[in-house]
Amino acid sequence: MNFYEKSSYKIALFSIFTAAIGWALAGIFIRLLPTFKAYEIVSLRFIFAFVFLSFFLIIKLNSRAIINDLKQHITWIYAIIMLSCYYIGTTAFQLAPVGETTLLMSIAPIYVIIHQLWTKQYTSPREKQGGIVALIGIIIFFISNFSSTNYTAEHCLGNFLALTVAFLFAIYALMHSRKNIYSPSSFSVTYAMLLLSLIPSIYYLQSSIIINQNILLNNIFILAGLGIVSTAIPTIAITVASKYLPPVITSSVLLLETIFGTLLAFVFLNESPGSFFLLSTVIVLSGLLFMITKRKK
Repeated sequence: MNFYEKSSYKIALFSIFTAAIGWALAGIFIRLLPTFKAYEIVSLRFIFAFVFLSFFLIIKLNSRAIINDLKQHITWIYAIIMLSCYYIGTTAFQLAPVGETTLLMSIAPIYVIIHQLWTKQYTSPREKQGGIVALIGIIIFFISNFSSTNYTAEHCLGNFLALTVAFLFAIYALMHSRKNIYSPSSFSVTYAMLLLSLIPSIYYLQSSIIINQNILLNNIFILAGLGIVSTAIPTIAITVASKYLPPVITSSVLLLETIFGTLLAFVFLNESPGSFFLLSTVIVLSGLLFMITKRKK
């Protein structure tokens, strides 16, 4: 590995940690806005992110290159996938506990392994074995939840939506791993996503009454954090990482999000994870770590 490759690899790893922390904070920001509906949170989240990136576009970046990226169909496909992740993920965080939601979102590498097996691509024994262990952890998680009298239909829907986000994220990572297609910049993908979000965001806010009553100074700071720290920056970061790392490793960013999300939920929201949740988390994370790490010779 030459100097350029080492530098790119380090940048990619740093980007993964940045994305994981940013997305882990999203659950905290969302739960701190209990009076807002899901579409109101998403709309304001995207508007703050759009203003933030537009500012940098005006003063810093090469707008000609970005415009060229926006002319490519693949840029908008990436943008639609990420936009769907944010809409679905926001709803999931409102319906289910933060720790559970981030845990289920973390299984994106399993989808990648399934795709590799289905398309008969090479899959190492560690990837297969780790995937099986992680699946066992997910099964334990759902068995414990379904046996609980407190497991409501909304809670179940939140879990299902979290699994959907993991699936979409796996698709995003797999698409970026293809070398024979045009590769737009990370900023262009993020900006395209925010452009797509503008029309529904403005429409929802115009038809919303509760927003006019609830945007106070403290909510503005929370929404700004959600839009910048948990939307704009992580989306750029994960797109950078996707260009330099294999899809199994890129999709494992949600594994880190599970750890950060559970810890942050405990500290800021006093969400204490149950014993079965801790057991399933340990099993899932152990399987995923085993799957994405190389065996030392």
